[in-house]
Amino acid sequence: PYDGFRRSLPISPLLPAVLAACGVPVISHGVESVGPSLASPHLNAPEKMSQDGSVNDSQAIANTAAQVGQRALEGEAGPARDSLIYAAAVCLWHLGQHASVAKAADDVREVLDSGEALTGFHAAL
Repeated sequence: PYDGFRRSLPISPLLPAVLAACGVPVISHGVESVGPSLASPHLNAPEKMSQDGSVNDSQAIANTAAQVGQRALEGEAGPARDSLIYAAAVCLWHLGQHASVAKAADDVREVLDSGEALTGFHAAL
């Protein structure tokens, strides 16, 4: 769930599907809801005030993240796809599956473009 603390779209829940499509065994887990933050209890309200005074609707942000992430898995170009490519490429390189991040990124693009990551994501739901 999106707790309103970060001011960017949470794309990381889609990373396991991309890594699995690249042949990495993955386990994904999560929580139904996020407990109160001891440091910032005001962040757990349904609507949260940003530093600029605007109100953030955490459910709307979570829904937007899901839609943007789905489109990234479908191959739509943009920051979400770029984030998935970079994160997965760094993981693959760190695991020693590729000699360079650039080569790993090429393979990640292939699994996104082929629909393999999207298929795996839907199969896990």
